This record gives sequence, C-alpha cells and structure tokens, in this order.
Amino acid sequence: MPYDRSAFVTRTAIEGVCFDFATSAKDFIADWLFTPKPVAKASVKVTQADTSKLRIVETRKKTDAEVDLVDEQLFTINVDLEEHKLGAEVNPKDQRDADVRSMLSEARKARLVTEHLLRMRESLAATLATTVGNYPADLTSALAAADRWDQPDGDPEACKVTADNALIARCGKEANAVAMDVTTYNKLRTSPSFRTRTQYTNAGPVSDEAIKAYFKVEYLCVGRAQYDASNEGVAASVSGFWGTNVVFFYYNPSPALEDVSYGHMYLMNTPFWSKTTIDEKRNGPAGSMKRVEVGTEYKLGPGYVVGASDSDFAAGYLFRTVV
Repeated sequence: MPYDRSAFVTRTAIEGVCFDFATSAKDFIADWLFTPKPVAKASVKVTQADTSKLRIVETRKKTDAEVDLVDEQLFTINVDLEEHKLGAEVNPKDQRDADVRSMLSEARKARLVTEHLLRMRESLAATLATTVGNYPADLTSALAAADRWDQPDGDPEACKVTADNALIARCGKEANAVAMDVTTYNKLRTSPSFRTRTQYTNAGPVSDEAIKAYFKVEYLCVGRAQYDASNEGVAASVSGFWGTNVVFFYYNPSPALEDVSYGHMYLMNTPFWSKTTIDEKRNGPAGSMKRVEVGTEYKLGPGYVVGASDSDFAAGYLFRTVV
C-alpha cells in the first residue's frame, strides 16, 4: 500500500470509509507512480536537489589543512493543490423498501463517489505519464512494429536495460518499478522472448514474481481499472487508462517531499472531506432526500526534475507502443 497511514488522518466515519476504500482499490495504480505526499495547506513550496550531490569531493586532508566543503544545489517548486468533489443521492423510500438496505446506505454511496474520484485521478495520472512532451527526449521512445514485446524479435529485457542506463544518467537511479495496462501485462506473459526465459523455471502460470525478476524490479504495477468512453445510452466502449505504454520508474515510498521518485501526489493530510445534507424541500413517505458529498485536494506532478525551470519527469522512462 503506497500510503503511509500514520501520516494521514480522517475526522469522521464516512471519511474513514472513503480513505480505506481508496487505499484498498488495487485496480488503480496512480498512487504508485505518484507517491502520496501529505501536506498541511493547499499551496506548498517543495525543495529539491540536483545531481551535484553525486560529485566526488577531495577528502584527503592533513590535520592542519581546512576541509573542502560539500554542497548540493537546492531549488524550490511551487505546488497548488486542486479541488475535486462529487456527490450521490440517497432516496429514503428506496432504502426503506430495499431487500438489502446496506446497498443504499450513506457509506456505500460514499464508496461509489470515491471510486469515481479515483477514476478521474487515474485518468489524470495516465495522461501525465503517457504524454511524450512530459519527458526529456532521452527518456522516451516508441517501439517499431517488429520490436514490440508480443513479436518474435521483441525483447522486453533489453528495453529495461535501455531505461536503466538512461535513468542513471539523469537521476542516478535504476528503475525499481514498472507500470503497464492489464492488456499489455497479459500480452507480456505470452510474448516469445519472455516465455523463452521462463519456460523451464515454473510449470504453472507465469507469476508476478517471475515478471519482477525478469525486469529486475521490486514493484509491478498493473492498471486494471476500466472506464466507459461512450455517452449514456450509446453502446459501451470500455478500455483501460494506460494503453500500450509502459513506464519504468524509480519508486520511493517515503512521504518526505524532497525525495527522488518518479512522481508525487501532493495530498492534504486529511485526504477526504465528506458532507451529508438533507433536502427538506424533497420529502416523501419515508423522509427527506439525502445527498452525500465527498471531496479531496491533490496535485500530481514529477517527483524529480533537473531544475526549477524544468517540469519533465527525470526519474522514469516511457516506452510507447510496446505491444
């Protein structure tokens, strides 16, 4: 779970329901690429350091000589959180007449609203993470048709090596995590190159541990959440958020704001607010209509950039059209 539970608080039972649901919703992976970072106000100044701290500094000194000083070039980034909120209604008559009343409870409506908030967050995260212009030119590439992972000449392992070398040159870190859509994940498991490397190690289905070992990563993030892109009343058009893109990235679970990581989710330390209101103008035999509202404040952004004037992801490598 990418949330540090001790760093976030909830004030009401409904807010607790929303937060617990968000932390257990495994189909969404936005909070893995964009590590939740608790903040106490909507506008924060974030301090980061460039790679100057990786330089070799002379340490050989006599007793009577002054020491050389080490330095790190610090810069700050201003972050303004954005407000997100949705609501759902509870009809007391429907609740009274339901065979299972909990299906129409305020807590369930709050979970429904939270799921929609997470779906929007996943969309924002996927758009940021899969937009070519958000990366330096050396941290993104598209695979040609013959090199794609589901083709005989495709080599996913070589892609990881390419990503590692490029990331080391940018942020001094190898990728320890990989993110992809579930459709890409399924195609990877049956790709010729991957099967050749794993066919003699396990007679059963290919495990996630085998995929992590293959890519030499600690974290495998598979986006399983789906959305319907069609309008209401039209034939459904259901798909995932991440398409045929794969992101190799450096994941850092620390809640500290200055840590090097692929992305940060600057999130209020009270991650959700909730409100239940009664509409006394809309009454019926079982009482008045209720509205359950849930909101959150956050901002997604790169967890490491090379300078204050730069906004490109510098701790992740984007491969496009991998299958």
